[in-house]
Amino acid sequence: METKELKKLKKGSKKLSVGYKAIKYDLSTLGNGNFRYGKKGENLIGKIFTVDSDIKECSWGLHFSKNPLYVFNFYEMLTYNRYFKVESYDEEVDSKDGYKTVTRTIKFVKEYTFDEFIEEIKKYNKTDGINRSDGINESNGINRSDGINESNGINRSDGINWSNGINRSDGINESYGINRSYGINWSYGINESYGINESYGINRSYGINWSNGINRSDGINESYGINLSDGINRSYGINWSNGINWSDGINESNGINRSDGINRSYGINESYGINRSYGLLHCEAVSNCIFCNNIATSKYKIFNKNVTKSRFEEVFQKIKEFGYFPKFHNFYDLKKEYLEWYLVAIPELIRVDVKTAWSDMPKEMDTYIRSLPEFDEVIYNQIIGVK
Repeated sequence: METKELKKLKKGSKKLSVGYKAIKYDLSTLGNGNFRYGKKGENLIGKIFTVDSDIKECSWGLHFSKNPLYVFNFYEMLTYNRYFKVESYDEEVDSKDGYKTVTRTIKFVKEYTFDEFIEEIKKYNKTDGINRSDGINESNGINRSDGINESNGINRSDGINWSNGINRSDGINESYGINRSYGINWSYGINESYGINESYGINRSYGINWSNGINRSDGINESYGINLSDGINRSYGINWSNGINWSDGINESNGINRSDGINRSYGINESYGINRSYGLLHCEAVSNCIFCNNIATSKYKIFNKNVTKSRFEEVFQKIKEFGYFPKFHNFYDLKKEYLEWYLVAIPELIRVDVKTAWSDMPKEMDTYIRSLPEFDEVIYNQIIGVK
């Protein structure tokens, strides 16, 4: 049995129907062995594929759904997957439940962004059977779900499909896949995540993906790239923070890695209880420190040397002017490729070593740091990962 691409439709091919298809971000598929529709990023519009042998539902053939909503029965609602309108030719068989169709020949005719695909669902579907619920407006695809009862204000939200127990939830607007949570508004890409329950104020945040146990947490607002993190539980004030990985209790901080209790600090690695500091390694309960390592309970230090408050403020403000922080992951590289956080393909996220994280420091900043009278090259190299 073989799947192959055709340069054009066979003579006499007849269009049988139009439908919708999702494919993984790298154009691999759920079936057909190792078959791919092309290389990652390749344009599929106008391409035609066909199979030989007898087609059979769930066994052999090219699958799609005539109702765009049903695509999410087979592919998870991930913003970084790819979504298409397709045409079916030659021969097709509908499943008994009507959720999918298998065809011999398929042609890709249009591609949608995730948001455009949601709009296509809105145009296609009407939702029935919502009981004892108020304000469930302009929402589609709440199908085969039980217990969406006594809930208010679930508006402009789509694809809450095959889910149970979305009960007594209010103000879930323009968001996807949320349970027993409040005030989760205008947020996208909360995908492949579990237990985002009984949490408040997760607003205008993107890319909270592949994370487990984000429970009973408040104030995760205007934050990006909180990915691959587990157990962010009973934590408050993860606000205005970017690129948080395996960390808890972060506020107005950047570039934090495996650290806890960080506030207005930058470039922290394996440190705890840090406040208004920059470039720390293996530090605990410290405040107002710049490029320090292996210290605890300190007040004003630069390269482990005691300094006055005014000296600390002078250096700290100068470093902040460079606008740089180390990146302990490849989030930002992926964002350049995908343009938006919520489109980043989560399986491509990786953690990088300390040396790589600091490798893009501006030359002018490195020169300034080395010019400081407090500079210590041994400490500096340990922090930035240079042996």
